[in-house]
Amino acid sequence: IGRATGIKLVVAGQYKREAERIKVNLVLENPLTGKVYDSKEFEVNNDLELEGMVTNNVVSMLKVYIPEKDGQSFKMSSTNNVMAYRVFSKTWELFLAGNYEEAILLCKQALELDPEYLDVYKRLGNIYDIKGDRNLALSTYLEYIRLSEKKGDIGNLANALINAGWIYHNSGDYAQAFELYNKGLIKAVEGNNKLYEAKAYRQLGAWHTDKGQYDKAESFLLKSMMIDAKKSHIYDYKYNLACDYQELGILYSYKEDYKKALRYFLKSMNIFKSLNAEKQLKWVTERISDQISDNYTCIGDVYFEKGENDKAMDYYRKGLEIDKLIGWQEGIAGDYRSFGEVYAAKGDFDKALVYYSKSLEIFSTTKDEVGLGGVYRALGKLYTKKGVYDRALNYFKQALPIYEKAGFPEAEEIKAEIAEIELKKTVK
Repeated sequence: IGRATGIKLVVAGQYKREAERIKVNLVLENPLTGKVYDSKEFEVNNDLELEGMVTNNVVSMLKVYIPEKDGQSFKMSSTNNVMAYRVFSKTWELFLAGNYEEAILLCKQALELDPEYLDVYKRLGNIYDIKGDRNLALSTYLEYIRLSEKKGDIGNLANALINAGWIYHNSGDYAQAFELYNKGLIKAVEGNNKLYEAKAYRQLGAWHTDKGQYDKAESFLLKSMMIDAKKSHIYDYKYNLACDYQELGILYSYKEDYKKALRYFLKSMNIFKSLNAEKQLKWVTERISDQISDNYTCIGDVYFEKGENDKAMDYYRKGLEIDKLIGWQEGIAGDYRSFGEVYAAKGDFDKALVYYSKSLEIFSTTKDEVGLGGVYRALGKLYTKKGVYDRALNYFKQALPIYEKAGFPEAEEIKAEIAEIELKKTVK
């Protein structure tokens, strides 16, 4: 084939099924000379994982070994430094195994060799985000944006903008998140990158849901869903489709269309479970597990709103079990707040206070302002029911600036709650 076509670079592969495992070997070679430039060996559980892993490994090899016209040098997609690439390539397996500190160390070594290596900034930002270090994640993504712009790399720029927007979103800076999401969408469309286009639509949908702008949220989420559904045979799109369904479930839950909300949560859950990540790949397992946990929590929220407190608690417990297993602190904090809500609804204020306090402690440690705002408001409502108005007022006043900064419509409700308490104190 090489002689007939003049092709000078071929990825050849073979696989072997053994019991429930599939062993794969890939080789990048010159078919005319037989020279081998790179090789990869890995194992997977099923055909779905086989497709994703083959694609990822072929792309990683071809990124380095694409021959120039003169046939002498090699052109790399985001680095021209072979040593930097070789160091960075070792971080992938560490990342999948959850060995984040070792992966960070190698990423930094790769940056010493090539300070403008875009792939490194992308991975470092992901690692810091997973570890819950938003400040480092944000500074990394901002540098990722700067260098992507400098290099004119539209695809990386779209991803960097959206990722940075997500950090601002979770930190309660909705104005900055909105700006970055829109910029990321423009770049994704400009570069005809459907994966990032759908991602931008989904984040904008989540943004509008949080703002109470449900019609706009639905429009964005349906756009994302349509793109991801068309390519759901590809792993990343299938994963993102499950995220689309989850966000639609949240939207319909807020709209009090609980039947539709439950349907989307279950569709999301089924996809995440079908992905069946390999157990030894810690990052993949965590990535899917925290989404399944979110679905359990969201389903619990639906039953809580319907007044089915015991059923809600069953789902909250399932979410907590997963969050503890993977060590997701903000998820655990959210679960404890949900427990508190159920006990408060049952009139067991002492138990509610125990769980609200646990939630508050974790959110304070992780510096999650939006999470803190939710607990402050819940505590304000709790002490209002107990008739301890000074404490209730204190918590509402701590919650208000957080809700105002984020631009949440509930800020007006908190103002009304403060006014009502102040009136009660006056009358008293």
